[in-house]
Amino acid sequence: MQTFQNVTFLKIMEDSAGQRLDNFLFKTLKGVPKSRIYRLIRRNEIRVNRSRASASTKLYLSDEVRLPPIRLSARENKYVDPLFKPETQIVFENSDLIVFNKPAGLAVHGGSSVKFGLIESLRASRKNKNTKEKLELIHRLDKDTSGCLMISKKRASLVFLQELLRRPGSISKRYTALVHGDWPEKLTYINQALEVYSNEGRERWTKVSASGKSARTGFRKISGNEDFSLVEAFPKTGRTHQIRVHALWARHPIVGDIRYGDKFKESVLGLKTRMMLHASQISIPQNKHVGKVDVECPLSQEFTETFKMLLK
Repeated sequence: MQTFQNVTFLKIMEDSAGQRLDNFLFKTLKGVPKSRIYRLIRRNEIRVNRSRASASTKLYLSDEVRLPPIRLSARENKYVDPLFKPETQIVFENSDLIVFNKPAGLAVHGGSSVKFGLIESLRASRKNKNTKEKLELIHRLDKDTSGCLMISKKRASLVFLQELLRRPGSISKRYTALVHGDWPEKLTYINQALEVYSNEGRERWTKVSASGKSARTGFRKISGNEDFSLVEAFPKTGRTHQIRVHALWARHPIVGDIRYGDKFKESVLGLKTRMMLHASQISIPQNKHVGKVDVECPLSQEFTETFKMLLK
């Protein structure tokens, strides 16, 4: 266990400049539950430049973050799966970027309710190979979603690509999903605003709501029958659980989606399968940071066998 026995002031260095306060704290206070970090911020026990701050406060070079006395269990290795070989799932890599084909069921990072994390396993596997790499998640995939996941190797690449993701359409993504029912071929676009609800960062869920943020997803039916359809989804915005909630709104929930799926249909069919959503492709336009990238992550054998069985 590691302990900050007294009030501590941390100066923001170049590799942390530009981050939100909560993301900086998640990285700095490894082992502290997110709910506790949010509570400390709300109680003004964590401050920036001796002033009150919110979770979304942006940090700048040379800012000073005040931490109260706090006990940490900062052992990142406890989130590493000794049997998982992350290097075998890399589908693209250059000097700035890694694209990883994440398996379903693997969380992108460890936490209080997650035993193993992808980013911790990858850092551990490269610990003695290249100490200059600063491996960070550029974005996230839900634990039960598989496919293309971007990981930066340099701070400049992280900042650039995260900013690009905030601009709708700048980075193209294609997903493959198996949904319930016969998806109408004419349903090629869903434009329904989404609102995210949470309980102190422990759990988040999303609903279609007129008061939410704009969310747009393109869809294309590949094949199907009266019970199931294989579709491609093209998110034009990046809202939480966007594809899953838009599919539910269309009354064609994703097979295996426990949170937003149709539990009655799941039980009748006796299906015991993973969530059938896969990030198949990611395309980044030509740029000076990571270059032009167009990567496809193949479907797993399990995904392929499931949809072939249900669509035969």
